[in-house]
Amino acid sequence: MMRGSSVLFLLAVGCGSDEAPPDAPSPDAAPQTVELRNDTGVCSAHGEPAPNQGDWWWAVRLTPPSYPFTIQRVTYRLAGHDMLPNPFSHVCDSAMAHDARVFKASGATPPSDPVVLETFDVPTGVTPFLDRLVDHTLATPIRLGADEHVFIAVRIANLPTAQPYRTMCVHVCSSATTVPMRDYVSQGTTPPFTWRAPSGAVNFDFRAYGVAQ
Repeated sequence: MMRGSSVLFLLAVGCGSDEAPPDAPSPDAAPQTVELRNDTGVCSAHGEPAPNQGDWWWAVRLTPPSYPFTIQRVTYRLAGHDMLPNPFSHVCDSAMAHDARVFKASGATPPSDPVVLETFDVPTGVTPFLDRLVDHTLATPIRLGADEHVFIAVRIANLPTAQPYRTMCVHVCSSATTVPMRDYVSQGTTPPFTWRAPSGAVNFDFRAYGVAQ
């Protein structure tokens, strides 16, 4: 999903230049936005719950490069496809209405009953068989202190009795850069949750964006 490009750098060398040195960056310049994600590889595969796992929460843990750090925005990608071509025995419906939660914690595993800092509803979409990017700006930015992580949890809706089985599907990354023990499923619809890692070595394609302080 990421293609490199070659860049040609030209180095000009002069003698006796009387040009003024470049200005130093202004201390009041806006801080650079930093993307937090667990896998920098290709995220073209997808994962889906079993029919009896509808409304379970899928969550990721994201860690900033430095502290303090303020989370401003979160994103995740849903996969969409119909029954053609096979071998799929289900429909990935990216247009399903659902909700998501954002919270923080210092432990590696999400808390069994997290203190949710923001919940947002995602309405029904119009193109169920196309990929869907959910991009949400937080109503109140979340400040992370030392050793804290931000968690993004998404309720995975499904219609278990539909023929064919219809469900939300999440884009996942599975590559040499996959980071283990960063992704979790709730094994239930309401807290207290008993979080576990998903099957297989994958990272959900959930991301957060923010600034270092």
